[in-house]
Amino acid sequence: MEDVAILLTTYNSERFLDELLQSLLRQTYTHWTLYVRDDFSSDHTSDILRRYQAEDSRIHLLEDGCKRGAMNGFLWLLQRVEAEYYMFCDHDDVWKEDKIALTLGKMCEVPDRDEIPLVVHTDLTVTDERLQVKEPSFWQSQHFRREEFGDKYFHLVYNNVTGCTMMLNRKAKEVSLPPHPCARMHDFWISAAVLWHGGQILSVDEPTLYYRQHGDNTIGMNALPSFANKLLRVKAITNKVMLQAQVARFLSGMGLARFLILKVRYMLQIYKRDKSDR
Repeated sequence: MEDVAILLTTYNSERFLDELLQSLLRQTYTHWTLYVRDDFSSDHTSDILRRYQAEDSRIHLLEDGCKRGAMNGFLWLLQRVEAEYYMFCDHDDVWKEDKIALTLGKMCEVPDRDEIPLVVHTDLTVTDERLQVKEPSFWQSQHFRREEFGDKYFHLVYNNVTGCTMMLNRKAKEVSLPPHPCARMHDFWISAAVLWHGGQILSVDEPTLYYRQHGDNTIGMNALPSFANKLLRVKAITNKVMLQAQVARFLSGMGLARFLILKVRYMLQIYKRDKSDR
């Protein structure tokens, strides 16, 4: 059986952690190992993790002496764990029982899957904090286009591959480490790195987890801000674009002027599409 490593980083996760861990234990594909690092939680997260570790030998807690946040926490785990395939796990989601099986099945459809960088990702069901469904399909609610999943230029400026749905192989891990210092999130960086190193991003149309939205989300499904808020965010947006430009230059050799043209092109394309879809 294929060896799947699930990577989980926690921080003050006691509200939802039991539901997540129970959903992992219910997976139909059972040949997995869960690796967890905690980001200095001040609640009972560590107690919950130690209880599950004592009950299931597939659960391992890794000690880390630094506070890293979400992106660097996930990449710290990715760097230290050895497996055939890797999945990222958010502490507040709930996995559907066939999440691993469906994702791995798609991965195994590729004959040369050990030779090229590969990422498989899936759709999500968006819920509120009580797991009441808000959007049956995250992709549909965000007006994603499947042809953009594998567009390496699109992934220099936007990301539509959600980290908590990703599975990557060893080759994808190799091209993703170390991350560029200007990378802002692990899923954004890995998707772009895989595509710009000759890899592929494969998609599973079926939602495989309940993507819980609540007041403490680090990253989530955000409503479009008001015009006034957009003006207040100009500096932050400018900084973000400049960081993206540096990543784009590293991966593609693209200069700033060309990157800005690319950014505007995709921005207008998405704006027109979303206006017509709404």
